[in-house]
Amino acid sequence: MGLLSEIFKVLSNGDTPQGKDKKIQDKLFMDEAKAYGLTKEEIEECRKAGLTPEEWVEDNNKK
Repeated sequence: MGLLSEIFKVLSNGDTPQGKDKKIQDKLFMDEAKAYGLTKEEIEECRKAGLTPEEWVEDNNKK
């Protein structure tokens, strides 16, 4: 199985399916954060709290 995963890495320019999924999720998170107009500091707080940008905005607008 290790050989197959190495072949797949070479053919896919070094990205594993998990790596590609993480990149996609990070991109979607950043796009959503930008759509809500979050600053860099707010984005970091959002990530640390484990919230989506939408949840972070909802929680911080209630206060």
